[in-house]
Amino acid sequence: MKQNNSEEIDLMQILNSYKKVLIRILILFFNAWNFILGKWKIIISLLIIGVLLGYFLQSSYIPNKKADILLKVNFEATDYLYKEVDLINAKIGQKDSVFLTKLGLSINRLEIKSLEVKPVVNLNDVVKKYGGNERALESLLKNIEFKEEELILTETFISDYKYHTINFKLSNNATLKSVSSVIEYFNSNELLEKLRIKKTENLKNRIIYNNKTITQIDALIETYNSNKSITSSPNEIFVVDKNFNMDLILTNKMTLQRENEYLSQELIYLEDIFVVINKPQLINVDNKLNKNKMIYYPILLIGIFLFLATLKHLFYYLKEIAENA
Repeated sequence: MKQNNSEEIDLMQILNSYKKVLIRILILFFNAWNFILGKWKIIISLLIIGVLLGYFLQSSYIPNKKADILLKVNFEATDYLYKEVDLINAKIGQKDSVFLTKLGLSINRLEIKSLEVKPVVNLNDVVKKYGGNERALESLLKNIEFKEEELILTETFISDYKYHTINFKLSNNATLKSVSSVIEYFNSNELLEKLRIKKTENLKNRIIYNNKTITQIDALIETYNSNKSITSSPNEIFVVDKNFNMDLILTNKMTLQRENEYLSQELIYLEDIFVVINKPQLINVDNKLNKNKMIYYPILLIGIFLFLATLKHLFYYLKEIAENA
């Protein structure tokens, strides 16, 4: 019986404690509300000042920008691209005026904040490169880590991907010229440019050679169909034996034609070392704060006023406690 009475007393004490805490909280809110009502003129004034300040700042605000570039990388220059991006980021952080001027950027106000390059993961690029060497591909796959049942292929085959995206984080004074200056800098490597010229010449010569071969095949087919002797160049022998595989010849012709189509497409992409695939566009980057200055500044001013008033009340409260002690 005594134990039951003791438990009832403890429960009553707990309820009374919660009741006192609740009353103190209600009194605190009442005093705060009473203070706000007593200072309504100041609060209304701060509200108006904040709205006007936000309006003028909003009207003169120019947002930062960004741009995303899709690049096709030729001549296995992926490692060069990534190292140059790291170099540019380092020079921007150091505000290297000599380098930035060489890059064609303003040194007074940095137009580019940072660059980020990422590969466009395409397993077809990997298969095309290692398809004929299964052992090499297998050895590489053994070293790939597994994460949530998905292969982490980005780092392993980063130099094998043909397409990469560059994300430009730009300041509010940047233009498309800022972006094109960086791409021109990437394409200014003299060694890679010599390689590009040589590769272009080889492809053009290959197309010319294939066209000559196709012309010869057409002449051979025409002669075969006309049932005439097949002649070689002047002063040389006549070929009278027509016992050859016409299907094989036609197959070779189709193969050469397909190869020329592929080489012609490749020539288009060989105009630069790094070819911009998409059309660059500048996109404004706005956060909610910059978009709502007329709301942010009134709240900020009123919040600062209430914070200082709370500190003042706390100071006098602690001072009173100290004096009584």
